[in-house]
Amino acid sequence: MGRADTLLAMGGPFLAAAFLARLGNRIGLPTIPVCGPPRRLSADGRSGRG
Repeated sequence: MGRADTLLAMGGPFLAAAFLARLGNRIGLPTIPVCGPPRRLSADGRSGRG
């Protein structure tokens, strides 16, 4: 299997997941957030972590 075949095989599930997420969002199904809540930045523009 070549590199292009591998990329296509890996990209298919991501496209399907994006399609299903948009479809679920349209009909009102709740979605699971992939990332946590956004971090607030401090006054100097850093994320607040040491």
